[in-house]
Amino acid sequence: GRPLSLSRRAVDVRGLLDRLVRRHRFYKYFSPNHELVANLSDNIPPSISADEDKLNQIVSNLLSNAIKYSPDGGTVELTAYVINGNTLCIRVSDKGVGMTEEQMGRLFRQYERIERNSIQNIPGTGLGLYLAKHLVELHGGTITCHSAVGEGSTFTILLPI
Repeated sequence: GRPLSLSRRAVDVRGLLDRLVRRHRFYKYFSPNHELVANLSDNIPPSISADEDKLNQIVSNLLSNAIKYSPDGGTVELTAYVINGNTLCIRVSDKGVGMTEEQMGRLFRQYERIERNSIQNIPGTGLGLYLAKHLVELHGGTITCHSAVGEGSTFTILLPI
């Protein structure tokens, strides 16, 4: 119920993303069947103006979800690069359970969770993506999802630099 605000400062995005990948290799749902790969482009600037804590929260949520919703393992990939010199693209992809179009339509709503027998034991409140969307929008960006059942999901964040 509290309004969200940003505390912007210069953020080393490459360093932040590297730390998140290392940390998520020790996430409790990360198994020997998972592989976590980071593909960070050389065109990422040394810093961008952002709220480091909020950016950490956004990407951490996406990585955690990608791992949790890939219960059989597989590759989770974090990709980051700059588009047209003014937009940072951060993408998290997995080869997990995926979603239907109808499920994706409800994805960023408060307390929304995918309900399927195959993933009923995966914990969560349904607030992570709701909050991530609002934090991305506070930064002036967008977040989208592409997914297919049984093929996985890709979340794409576009942030102005």
